[in-house]
Amino acid sequence: MDLQTFKQGKVWAGIVPVVLAIWTISATVQFLGVRSDTLVQIGQASEVARQAKEIAVMRDKLKKTGMSGSSMMVFKGKASASMCARAAAIPAERLTQGTGSTTTKKRGQTGTMQNESYTLRAVRLMQVAKFIDYAEQNFSGITFYNLILTPVETSSKDAWDVTVDLRYQVD
Repeated sequence: MDLQTFKQGKVWAGIVPVVLAIWTISATVQFLGVRSDTLVQIGQASEVARQAKEIAVMRDKLKKTGMSGSSMMVFKGKASASMCARAAAIPAERLTQGTGSTTTKKRGQTGTMQNESYTLRAVRLMQVAKFIDYAEQNFSGITFYNLILTPVETSSKDAWDVTVDLRYQVD
C-alpha cells in the first residue's frame, strides 16, 4: 500500500466505520462491566446496612442484661471490684481486697501498672466466671493473670474461696 491510497475517500469510507464500530463495542462492554460492578457494590452496601441493624439489636440486648460490652470505664480498685461482684450476684461481705502494688512506668508506657488481689469467699464457679467476664467486658486495660481456687467444706460441692490477681493501668 502506498500513501496515495490513504488519500482516497473510498478507503476512509471503509476504515472509519470499522474503527467507530470497534470503539462503540468496547465502550459498551466497559459500560456493562461498570454497571454490573455497581450493582454488586450496591448489594454489598445493603448487606452491610442489614448487619449494622443486627449489631444494634444485639447491643441493645446486651445493655438490657447489664453487660454493655463497652470497655470505656477505667478500673478504680475496690469500687470497680464491687461493681463486678454485684454483677455476679456476690454479696459485698464476701469480697475483700488483698495486697496491691504499683509497678513503675516502662519506656513508651503512658501510665503505671497496678497489681491487686481480691478474695471472694464461698462463691460458686459460675459467679467467679461472671465476675471476671464483667470486669473484662466493662473496664479498659484490665488483665487477670492468676486465679487460685480453694474448695470450701459445705453441703454444696460448688463452694470455693477464690483469690483473683489482676493488673490494670493507672494514669
